[in-house]
Amino acid sequence: GGLTYLMHAVVSFAYFSEISSDRYRIARLAASYNIKQYASSVLFLVLVTGISYVWGLGDVATVRISQGIVVATVMMLMIPAWIRLFKPRAALRTVPENQWLISTGFRKLAKTGYEIVVNHRALKLICCSLLCSEAAGNSFAQVAITFTDQTLRMDTTETGILMLIIFLSSIPGSKFATYITNTFNPLWSYMSGLFMFGSTTVLASIFVKDEADKIKFFLLSLSWGFAFGWIFPAQRTLWVMIIPKQQETEMMGIYICCGQVLLWLPPMIFTILNESGVDIRYGLFSQSVFYYLAILFLLSVGSFENALKETHGDSITDGGEDDI
Repeated sequence: GGLTYLMHAVVSFAYFSEISSDRYRIARLAASYNIKQYASSVLFLVLVTGISYVWGLGDVATVRISQGIVVATVMMLMIPAWIRLFKPRAALRTVPENQWLISTGFRKLAKTGYEIVVNHRALKLICCSLLCSEAAGNSFAQVAITFTDQTLRMDTTETGILMLIIFLSSIPGSKFATYITNTFNPLWSYMSGLFMFGSTTVLASIFVKDEADKIKFFLLSLSWGFAFGWIFPAQRTLWVMIIPKQQETEMMGIYICCGQVLLWLPPMIFTILNESGVDIRYGLFSQSVFYYLAILFLLSVGSFENALKETHGDSITDGGEDDI
């Protein structure tokens, strides 16, 4: 299941990067995608919670119902998308004689990786930032749920409300991302979103101490959700604008890969600290380090305009006619 999803994500993002070379339109589309994604998550959460409450289901039955809804929804939406929406397109390259497609793909990825490390400093630094920010972002739910269970003693209903607040507040965050990205640039917008998320995590680790601080945690979840909605549209706009053209699928594979490589590290650090008897708030604080490391990498990139020129020269458009 996970492998299939990642394959779908790579191809979907590859199509997304070909829609336009106008960063203003890309920013709007990235935010629109994020808003639809989190609005759907809200509807799903409300539906599952409602079914569980009305039928008086236990945890196991609720999980089964929720997974059934997921499977049905995926089949209704993903299959028509693959059949009707993803139009055929000509291959950008041909497989050399006496070589297999898979082996050729791995060779090309190795060559591209070498090129990024040696010749594309800005792209290399952005990859490093993705390694850090995506590792912490993708493991946030695990860490947050453990923290709310051990420190705040939240029950299932309170945890559901917490997730609902995060999903809802991410919607205006995505809209705000469009404004900041288009007013300034994707690089600055992405860094600002990371700073907001990391700083909110620091504040939570300082001021949320026990069950009496539940209200504080709920209020901070508004900031987390807003930053969560801000980060991804800015991040995707930056990546789409900065990658070399005619390599969209390959570069989107690298983008997805960067989000998976260090996925194990933040939860491992949190678990080691927690199991060693260290105050769990230090474990929560440790997650913010990854966001600040990502910001340091991005600060090293320099200006967004110079990063564009490094990859594209003067060929990239910064607003104008759409490609498709």
